[in-house]
Amino acid sequence: MASQFYVRRQKKVIGPVAGIKLKQEVAAGTVLPTDQVSDSPDGPWHFVADVPPLNSPPTTESDPVEGQLPQQQGLNQEEEAKHQRMEEEAWQSVEREWVAFPDEEAANTLPPVTSSFSSGRSRAVSPREDPLPEQRKIKPQTKRTKYSHSGAVPLASLLITLGGSLLASIALAFIYTAFVIFVPIAWLNIIATFIFGMGIGSAVGGMAKLTHVRNNAFVLGTALLSCVIGIYVEWSVTSMIIFDTPFASSFDLRTVLAAIESLYQTGSWRVGSSAVSGIELVIVWVFEIGCIISFAWFSVNLFGTKQPYCEYCNTWTETTEGVNYLCLPPDRLTKKTIKRGTIELLDSLTNILPTSTLHLRIDISVCKHCDRSNYLTVQKSKTTIADDWTSDESLSALALNIRIENNEIDFFSNCGQDDTTEGPVLECPYCGEMLVVDVNNPKGQDVYHCFECLRLFKMNWVSGDISYQKNATPRTARR
Repeated sequence: MASQFYVRRQKKVIGPVAGIKLKQEVAAGTVLPTDQVSDSPDGPWHFVADVPPLNSPPTTESDPVEGQLPQQQGLNQEEEAKHQRMEEEAWQSVEREWVAFPDEEAANTLPPVTSSFSSGRSRAVSPREDPLPEQRKIKPQTKRTKYSHSGAVPLASLLITLGGSLLASIALAFIYTAFVIFVPIAWLNIIATFIFGMGIGSAVGGMAKLTHVRNNAFVLGTALLSCVIGIYVEWSVTSMIIFDTPFASSFDLRTVLAAIESLYQTGSWRVGSSAVSGIELVIVWVFEIGCIISFAWFSVNLFGTKQPYCEYCNTWTETTEGVNYLCLPPDRLTKKTIKRGTIELLDSLTNILPTSTLHLRIDISVCKHCDRSNYLTVQKSKTTIADDWTSDESLSALALNIRIENNEIDFFSNCGQDDTTEGPVLECPYCGEMLVVDVNNPKGQDVYHCFECLRLFKMNWVSGDISYQKNATPRTARR
């Protein structure tokens, strides 16, 4: 009578599964050494790698794992037949949804994988020939946690952040309104609107980080409240300056509404000889309010209030950007798996130079006082080149603030496969450095970034012409 088992990966449990079938799935690689098995859906659980019969050659004569797990209970033949169809459907689901992460021994038997790289052509990525040093080896984890703020807002932090932010928004509103009224130049007023919104957001974000606020909803709510107060004070000051309203009554709501109604009729924001009024003026006001709130939200994020916080040491972590650079994932499945937190797959990608126009950048945040708060972020970096040869880098998070152990920092800082293939050799038109490049668009042109002088140039593979900024002065590479 064959024993029946359950398989658990992360929070998903599959079963019951016949012992012979389970051994076949282990041999096929569908069940991983890091998965757990048990004779009960409630445990106790044992790693597949810790059950020797599951790792020996499969046999059909008898159940190879009979009696190997504690407190095993078998099912009779009728129950076994009853669960046969359910078992087959379950394993089909496993094959569709689970992604096998091979261990180091199994990786040596894998065929080469063809990947498309950010800065060039597709190539074969061979398995690692030299194993990782012992201190860099890590055991694949079935579950990793992402950082999220604790939501703590100390009373002193609440009072300081609220009070300071509101005072800053009121002061900025006085300065902004006076500038807009006495300097009626459109493009200068737009810049003033930008500074007004950025100033409010900077005040909120700076005080929240200084006072150790770990609640994003509170920070954004404070920023929105500060914007509303600032805009209201702006209208009050407008009433005071334009309509000579006494200081005490200029902050009354009825006075503010009367000023808005008067400006709606008479107009403001002169364009040529006529003043903008009516619906057109309302559109201008709505656009102004939207810009103030948007700029405030943007500047709040610049202050890093979403940065991981070490609750053990009551301090913000420090982030080191670009500890490692890798090529993009070769397929959507790998990309999706990394997004879900299986960051061990990063070691299967290829190391590339950070000067590639498209790559993955690995950042690591650590607490400088302890070794219990370590987080890894994987970002996709894309550099676009304008016609005037200026470059702009855009970042999008692939995996954000995934918790890692202290002994894994070195692994992720050095993970990745060494690229042993070579492509065409081009001479940098700026410094003369000979560069091995990848061909990404053989029927068009590719953009390359010289790692020696940090200048950009384009290569047209059809005509063989190299385009570059001829009046540019080569720069010294960062070492």
